[in-house]
Amino acid sequence: MEFKPVICRSFAEFFGREFRPGVRTFPTAPREMGAFSEARYFAWAKLRPEQIFPVKGCSLKASHILGSEELAKPFLEGPVILARLAPVDYHHNHYPDDGTTFHAASIGGALWTVNWHALQNQDDILFRNHRQINILNTRHFGQLAFVKIGAMSVGRIQQVHPYDKPFSRGNEKSVFKFGGSAVVLFGEPGSWQPSEDLLDNTANGMETLVRLGDIIGRCTTLLGA
Repeated sequence: MEFKPVICRSFAEFFGREFRPGVRTFPTAPREMGAFSEARYFAWAKLRPEQIFPVKGCSLKASHILGSEELAKPFLEGPVILARLAPVDYHHNHYPDDGTTFHAASIGGALWTVNWHALQNQDDILFRNHRQINILNTRHFGQLAFVKIGAMSVGRIQQVHPYDKPFSRGNEKSVFKFGGSAVVLFGEPGSWQPSEDLLDNTANGMETLVRLGDIIGRCTTLLGA
């Protein structure tokens, strides 16, 4: 059994169930990035100003998701990963590397579903939904924008690790409370590269189911070596 044996008094408690210690691990090699969520992943090597997802709209435009051109500027032409969590998934998010939180904010409003059909047919869901925006200074992957996006039936996004405390690779970061949800991760240009399988599957219009801690990217610089 992968999950802790607990008695759930509601479906909401079942939704927030936790893994047993040790059933998921993060890479020990400094330059390898582990999956921050157990989810369905898309990845792009470079975020273009006109980036669209997945068919129409501009749902991956960094300035829209992050809420400002100033916050988005460091991430233009950098790598981006989108992780979509289904209701059946483990809904706790973890830090991909050691570091500190530089910026934290909450924006957005309504909670739209982020299922595959909705992402294909609704313009700009990812920046219309409520979201928590964190800018992370990490040891091996430079600055990361980690955006938690709520969705239909997600009552709240709970930050578990205090923003004013340093974090370590694999530490639990936050948890979504009941429903579907998503995370978008933006990186600086030239700092790291998403895994080839994620890039190839994304280019073919396919999501990749990834387990928490599995390798999703690699550092391309000497940062933190």
